[in-house]
Amino acid sequence: MDESLIASAFEKMGKQPRPIQLDYAKAVSESLENPGVVSLLHAETGVGKSLGYLIPATALLAQKPGSRLVIATQSHALLNQLSEKDVPDIRKVVQEMTGRTLSFSKLLGRSNYVDPHRVESAIFGRVINDAEQKLIDVLVGWSLTIPEFIEEYGELPLELTMGQICMLPTSKNADYDLRREGALNADIILTTHAMIAVDMVLAGAILHKEKPTYLIVDEADMLIALLKDLQVRRLNLQRVYNEISDAMTASQSKRLLGLMDAIRDETKQASVVWSENADELAEEVLFFLGMVSSKLDEVPETLKMIDHLRGEGELGLGVSTVREEPAVICVDTWASRRFAGYISGRSAGCILTSGTLSITQDPIKGMQWLRTELGIEYQGNLGIQAMFSPTDYGKLSL
Repeated sequence: MDESLIASAFEKMGKQPRPIQLDYAKAVSESLENPGVVSLLHAETGVGKSLGYLIPATALLAQKPGSRLVIATQSHALLNQLSEKDVPDIRKVVQEMTGRTLSFSKLLGRSNYVDPHRVESAIFGRVINDAEQKLIDVLVGWSLTIPEFIEEYGELPLELTMGQICMLPTSKNADYDLRREGALNADIILTTHAMIAVDMVLAGAILHKEKPTYLIVDEADMLIALLKDLQVRRLNLQRVYNEISDAMTASQSKRLLGLMDAIRDETKQASVVWSENADELAEEVLFFLGMVSSKLDEVPETLKMIDHLRGEGELGLGVSTVREEPAVICVDTWASRRFAGYISGRSAGCILTSGTLSITQDPIKGMQWLRTELGIEYQGNLGIQAMFSPTDYGKLSL
């Protein structure tokens, strides 16, 4: 993109960009126009990172109808800053400059929203006064996120915790499903690292090949820790049974229950077991569930990971300590290093950016850890590597 257009966009927002911010924006523009590559842009405090990537990214989006922009953050604070101020401001400028109005939405996981049934279960049997009941009624009907409820009312009623009342992967909620579908159809999607990680495991509701998608991961130094959490994955079979029991035939239901009992016998109630027999039994369970899910009109989220469990890592079995629920377990020590392969072929261009991407002043050496842990060097899809450090932070006056 022409640098003068970027400068013009800043001016229309009433901003006076610093040279370092323009350099950063130009690097963003160049990075996003390289399909399937991952660029690493270290931008320290004072560069003006958010507007530095939003302006060139949205301008590029406006020029390419049918494409979309996904921005992922670690913190909800940054996500809210983008959704409440930066993105709305940018949309106005893009509409003025190009004539195109870009839609945008937040895409968050179920755990951010209230499950009314879990609220009722959490307060069952408790003595509640009128004021508390009014707040409970508001909570049950709350359609925004739980953090937004807390921001509005100060705290959850009756000292409830987010973990007690949030939706689970098995929670069925038509409003959430509609919200998620609408978010996926937006031109600009604001989401979290966690959603990107889940999408990587499930191969794709966000970055699918049918729709060109530009991906910007802000606070990207935090992404690796989250992806490493994927090294151990458990497929809880009791949860699976509860989700699909109504859709199974009597013989299928009996078979699954039999396999669950076989796991209890094999593990002798141990939380994790690795053995040749455990591997074979885990493969049998996954093959059976794959056959069942292929016949379902709607496949639950928990079953969408089956192919990935079978194709990646070492399989084992386990039983949960408290509820004694059987599970198939997959350990994938290379989980974080699959990120680059996930991007390749799915992204029209990807940028990882943060103020702490590089651990030295030399971006080649300082970002070695990132290239290694995310599999970028192995995949061979490294784009631009650059550091942006302001020399002038402006003046502070009281």
